[in-house]
Amino acid sequence: MESSAYIHHVLEHIAEADTVEKLEALLPWNVGLAAEGWGAGF
Repeated sequence: MESSAYIHHVLEHIAEADTVEKLEALLPWNVGLAAEGWGAGF
């Protein structure tokens, strides 16, 4: 996972994270960016 793709993902979703579980879902080891079409070429 590219670090810039991860940062972009977190910045787009952090406002929706209103619980500890949702914040934990944004941690790098919990984010499946490849499944969302992120990664190479971003």
